[in-house]
Amino acid sequence: MSTSYTLGTIASENSSSAEISNAHFQSVLVSKYAFQDSESRLEQGTVFDDGMDALGVSSIRFPGGTEAWDGSFDFRNPDDVAKLHDVLDYCASQNIGMQFTVPVRWFATEELDADGNRIAYISDEDAQALSKFIEEDLLGYATSLGVPIENIKLGNEFLASANGDEHGLDLSPLTPEEYGAAASAVAIIVGESLANFSDNNPLAEFTTPPDIVLEMPLWTGGIDRMLEYFDTDASQYISAIDTHGTHMSLEASLDELLGTNANETWYDDMPVADRLELLISHMNDSSAEYGFGELTYLNEAWAVDKAGLDHLAQAILTFHAMSVSGVESATLWTAFSGGDFTTTSAAFTDNNGGRTRMLGELFTEMQSHLVGLTAVDLNTGLTPAEELESGFIVRAFIDEDGRAVVYIANLGENSMEVDIDLTEFLSSIPGFSEGLADIEALKFGAANGAFDSFYKSSDMELFDSDYLGIDPVVDGVTLGAYEVLQVSLTASGEFASQLGDEINVEGDEDAWIIAYEGDDNITTGNGADRIDAGDGSDTIFSNGGFDTITAGAGNDIVWGGYGQDVVYLGDGDDVFYDEANQTNQWGDDFVDGGDGNDLIYGSGGADTLYGGNGNDYIEGGSQDDII
Repeated sequence: MSTSYTLGTIASENSSSAEISNAHFQSVLVSKYAFQDSESRLEQGTVFDDGMDALGVSSIRFPGGTEAWDGSFDFRNPDDVAKLHDVLDYCASQNIGMQFTVPVRWFATEELDADGNRIAYISDEDAQALSKFIEEDLLGYATSLGVPIENIKLGNEFLASANGDEHGLDLSPLTPEEYGAAASAVAIIVGESLANFSDNNPLAEFTTPPDIVLEMPLWTGGIDRMLEYFDTDASQYISAIDTHGTHMSLEASLDELLGTNANETWYDDMPVADRLELLISHMNDSSAEYGFGELTYLNEAWAVDKAGLDHLAQAILTFHAMSVSGVESATLWTAFSGGDFTTTSAAFTDNNGGRTRMLGELFTEMQSHLVGLTAVDLNTGLTPAEELESGFIVRAFIDEDGRAVVYIANLGENSMEVDIDLTEFLSSIPGFSEGLADIEALKFGAANGAFDSFYKSSDMELFDSDYLGIDPVVDGVTLGAYEVLQVSLTASGEFASQLGDEINVEGDEDAWIIAYEGDDNITTGNGADRIDAGDGSDTIFSNGGFDTITAGAGNDIVWGGYGQDVVYLGDGDDVFYDEANQTNQWGDDFVDGGDGNDLIYGSGGADTLYGGNGNDYIEGGSQDDII
């Protein structure tokens, strides 16, 4: 089948859309996975550790899923607190943050109010235990390690149920009213504990207080019912909302995500992005009446049913919808599977020596290519049903400075030859007004064509500008069953697809450079550059500008230049130098050494320098640095 398609212009931009950041690449860590048979996977050099490095996970949410309330983790149990500290120790070794979930449904009693809802009650003993846990075991320990606690979520999946007989718990579902009452009672304790920690712990001044996160029911009536029972004394403590799952079904189908489901409920008659925008707007309007301040929207769990090639389209639709609707961080449930804990949806499995599944390949490529971009809607002229019937979907992410990434996903088992004209699309992006500088396309395929397996390894194929031509028409690429094409375009900079490239970018434009594997020599000018050098022993001169540099694995040498740079040196024995401009001005740099024996010279500037694992040598330089 041949598909000839002209990509439309960008529809009117949504002012509430969220720019993709590293915060969109977080993962739940399931305790049952991390601690199997008293064996911790949280060690350097384990297969799990290799998976963390491969996926580039930026933060861990622990405990995972129902474990936050089904008795698997109890903040009053010293053994469980010890597990938490093991996770925090690992976060410190990786220089990543953590999100934590406190139980809520434990505090819904059997006593009913006049409307038949369970009454929330927290005993003085439990309140004191929770306060002590928050201040000492969680924040106190994390702060001593330098691990940021990014948020504390109030319960998880209150509509779900579990068997609590083993722990003597009633784990039946909560109504929105019951969740609102219990969550607000817990929020007051957590909020007061955060205030006490801030007032009494001398290390608190070096930390950012975590958000307290409330889970949003995924229908408008549920939001109203929850807020009606929410104690307004707790409203002041809530700063973030979890849009959990984006859909009633955590592992939604294409029909459910596109809003073409045969189900006659209003919920399934809307594309997931439209539903999220509606719900977020309703939550904002309604919560203001109950004393809530400005709210940030997160997604503490998104997933696909299987991590194989035939579910990548669902992942792309979900990710695009989150950005379009304004979700500012996203946590994958879950990135990791193995041993006695297995799930088809995990992006990485540590069985058989470890393997990144197809979802993991997409996850890492999105992180490399989408950070700094924002999802946009396109003028396609197609209804969701017509799009589904066409046999493929197209989704796009852009910035206004001349970067764009377009995903084309084959929705069926028949092969299709791609012929897509991007001319109109690029003409609607201000950064491409002077034309196209470089283009590349990466095809996601499964080994041996096993599109429906979540075990098989990937079969990736890269098409550079020598093959495609620097031309806004992408043709000559065939997508097999369920294969996905990621097309990256830049108006400045270049994509280095060969091993051992020499890349030089002059002038003040903001360059976007992706070099993949090989020993590369990369030099940029004075723009705000984004450099992903890939694996290999690279040499990078970034000169001026506020640059973001990911050196990758290998023994790299990086000159940060005189801008305010963010540098991730990665695995290997790396060297970082800072430089001043002609007037002897330095940038305030952030450098993460990663694994390996690194040499880091901060020179001038108020720098933040992390050595990471290994025997590192760090010189802060002449100003007030954090080392």
